[in-house]
Amino acid sequence: MIGNILSKILQNPFYDKRFFRTFLATFALNFIVLFFSHYIVLQAHFDMYYMLSFIYRIIMFFVSYIALFYLIYLLHFYFLQNFLLGIILLGSVVCYVVEIFLLYTFDTPLNSYLIIVFLETNLQESIEFLHTYFNLTFCLICIASFLVVWGIYRLNPPPLHTLRSLKWIYAFLFLLVIGAHVAHLRPSSPMLRYSDILYHTFHSFHRALSKTQAFIEEYKTLNAKFDSLSSTLQVEKAENPIDNIVLIIGESTQRNKLSLYGYPLPTTPLLDQLKHTKPENLIVFNDVIAPHAQTHESLSLSLTFANQDSQGIATLQDETSQSTQKEWYEYLNIIDAFKLGGYETLSISNQEGVSLFGNAAASILKRADRVEFVNVGDSLDLTKHDGALLPMLQLYLSPPPTENRFIVLHLMGSHARYESRYPVDFKYFHSENVIAPTFAHKSTLAAYLNSVLYGDFVISEIIKQFKDSDSLVLFLSDHGEEVYDFRDFIGHSDSKISRFMVEIPFIIYVSDTFINKHPMLYERIQQAKDQRYMNDDLIHTLLDIAGISLKGYEPQRSIISLDKSLLDKRMRKVGDKSNLKDYDKELMQIPTPKQENLEH
Repeated sequence: MIGNILSKILQNPFYDKRFFRTFLATFALNFIVLFFSHYIVLQAHFDMYYMLSFIYRIIMFFVSYIALFYLIYLLHFYFLQNFLLGIILLGSVVCYVVEIFLLYTFDTPLNSYLIIVFLETNLQESIEFLHTYFNLTFCLICIASFLVVWGIYRLNPPPLHTLRSLKWIYAFLFLLVIGAHVAHLRPSSPMLRYSDILYHTFHSFHRALSKTQAFIEEYKTLNAKFDSLSSTLQVEKAENPIDNIVLIIGESTQRNKLSLYGYPLPTTPLLDQLKHTKPENLIVFNDVIAPHAQTHESLSLSLTFANQDSQGIATLQDETSQSTQKEWYEYLNIIDAFKLGGYETLSISNQEGVSLFGNAAASILKRADRVEFVNVGDSLDLTKHDGALLPMLQLYLSPPPTENRFIVLHLMGSHARYESRYPVDFKYFHSENVIAPTFAHKSTLAAYLNSVLYGDFVISEIIKQFKDSDSLVLFLSDHGEEVYDFRDFIGHSDSKISRFMVEIPFIIYVSDTFINKHPMLYERIQQAKDQRYMNDDLIHTLLDIAGISLKGYEPQRSIISLDKSLLDKRMRKVGDKSNLKDYDKELMQIPTPKQENLEH
């Protein structure tokens, strides 16, 4: 009995075809992912550190997986061995597809942030995301990879004398790994330390769930915290309040694609006409950007007193980032600020109010006195366009409420997939109207322009409902969208951030009644249309317009502030810390597409 056990222990598992083939196939999948992830993380540092850190990851794979396969081999049950080997291979294949997709599409490996974004995404957005990014090229890459892996999987083990030397090689590699850890010679970046995609995926999910759980625990106290704040916070209300302040939040709308901002095709004919016939009522701001290229990151700042500085990104040369950084939900949000200022609040959203773990916009909008979500319980109903919120708004305004109102309308805007964002009646632009490298690119660009065209209609219809009252309507987008503007890419991501992902429309409509009742405020708005601005400070602008003053409000951060010193010297740093860009010094160097690149 003891002899059989010793014999089993001393045997080499790679004599067995099952173990040898599974190991090679798994190694091939991991090698491809490690190679490309390494290149993306260190593409600007192709030096000795690049080579040594990559070798470290490969050695770590061999050391850990040979040990793992050896332990599986010690099991006596043939079926259990096959089951575990199958789990390893199948899991590696699934993780490989995910990693290669992210590396190919967004130039980033899987990480906890992307998983949190996934958990915050509803089913409809997930389907449309896959429809947008799963293309033929990616499928061909996967097919070619699996053919190579299948060929490797069919290989037979080498001669026995070759395998006998494996134990000495393993001992040498094991000592190298131990030495690297003892001497602290591991790669400095955690993204360069993981050696297999299975562990990396598990670790990323664990970190994401830990972060999300922390948010859930904080969110449990959010309502109580704001309720307590409202009873103790000192608030100065407006002496001459505005009857209606309306905030329209668009989605993925790049201002350079609006004819209102000079785009050569008529993508905003109704707003263009309004600007032509009543220029005093429509103020178009020319230099406003978003702080991030992603919805949650952008709106969690725009709709609260949090900003880039509070997140550890210093935007003022004579100041450092705040030493005590807090999460966005620890700051007062725009809904509660207006409630404290005496306004009745209403939010209507065409984006889902329930994701698996919530999101900033939905969490904040739910604080309103009245909340309406167009897509509640109907996440797969792609026929619900932004126009569906118009009857809800009209119902609320009939008869006109007696209190001052702050209304937030959250649109689906130009969110991918673009062709699902407008009714067939608004399919005005076609492939032949635009210039792009391929027919597929033309079709995508045309669909995006049609979504902008439909957004022009929705915004104009909203404005109509407030033109005869004392009202101000502000429209902006959460972030922009890159649509083949200077490279073969569509979408938005902080990891691939460009000027087109942060350049957003910022438009204020004021009624005739507003102009007559608030002449000094109107003059300040007119004078600010060319002010450079980053809308992580949007809440300060809205409170300035409303005449509400409370703790946390800084009037010099308002775009219409008479004191321009802070705004003029503030650096507009966009993105997160891992890919931070100075918009004015770095991203502005990329020219916008010229008019001659388009066909009418």
